[in-house]
Amino acid sequence: MSDFWLYFTLGYQHVLGVGAYDHLLFLAVLSVSYGFSQWRRWSLLVSLFTLGHSISLAATHFFGLEANERIVEFLIPCTIIATAVYNIVQVLTKTRRDSVSFLGSLAFLFGLIHGLGFGRYFGLIEDQGSVMALIDFALGIEWAQLIIVFVVLVLSFVVERGFGVKKRDWVIAASVATIAATLPILLGQ
Repeated sequence: MSDFWLYFTLGYQHVLGVGAYDHLLFLAVLSVSYGFSQWRRWSLLVSLFTLGHSISLAATHFFGLEANERIVEFLIPCTIIATAVYNIVQVLTKTRRDSVSFLGSLAFLFGLIHGLGFGRYFGLIEDQGSVMALIDFALGIEWAQLIIVFVVLVLSFVVERGFGVKKRDWVIAASVATIAATLPILLGQ
């Protein structure tokens, strides 16, 4: 059981750690346009991210798949910015659909890309080739992501209900702020 907590904690810290601001930005912009009542949609998006992350992590860890680190580090902020731009376009054109297919694809893609970037590190902390360690790690990631989404949903609720900011304006402001926070990551490549 101690191995479970070790890898669960590593997954949790991977998302909520000091250097994990890319996760935070992506999850914030992914979930900002949703509310608590839409839990099926945002939980699906979060799970698609975890699935993508786990698949590419497994591919790098168990099958030796290697990705160009510079390309991966460039693509991570691109997926964050693409999600923010999508939010803005959806709000401004009022064309938000019930489908999560585009955002789901972005979440899955971001997970794949980020897992590629993290595969070598995971190999250093888990050299036994254990599938259970990867599952425990993924559960820690999922838990941390749900915490971030919950915080974003509470913040959105407070901004919209407490301060009377329209959902449209809040989504635009949060998306623009996310783009502004992501550009230095992109330009630093």
